[in-house]
Amino acid sequence: MADKGYPFAQFNMGVLYDEGKGVAEDNAKAIDWYRKAADQGFAQAQVNLGIMYEQGEGAPADPARAYFWYALAESQGDGRAPQAKQDIAKKMTPAQLQEAERQVRDYRATHKFSVPPTPPVPGSGTGHGNG
Repeated sequence: MADKGYPFAQFNMGVLYDEGKGVAEDNAKAIDWYRKAADQGFAQAQVNLGIMYEQGEGAPADPARAYFWYALAESQGDGRAPQAKQDIAKKMTPAQLQEAERQVRDYRATHKFSVPPTPPVPGSGTGHGNG
C-alpha cells in the first residue's frame, strides 16, 4: 500500500524504519517514507520529520528544516506541533526563522495536500510513531 501512494501506509513504513520494527533501523529510509506521507499532508509524518531534523536522526540536525515541518504539521492539526515549533524557534537566529517562514509560505503556495487537516488530539504525545 505504501508503494501505491497511501499516506497512512507510507507513514507506517517510516515508523517501522524509524523504530527498527520488523526491519533494520534506518533513519534515512524513515525520512524518505515520512516525506512521502508528509508531502500529502499527513500531519504525524510532518511532526516526525521535524523531530528527526531537530535531533539529527537520518540527516544532519537542521533547526530551520525542523521548524518547517512543525509549521506544516501545525496547520494540519497535529497537537504536538505548536509547542515543538515554539521550542525550536527559540534555538534559531532571526535570519533562520525568517528563512524557515519563507520556505513554509513557498511550500504552501505550491503544494495542495491530499490529506485533510485533522482536529487536534488531546495527549497525542511527543515521541515518534503514532503519539
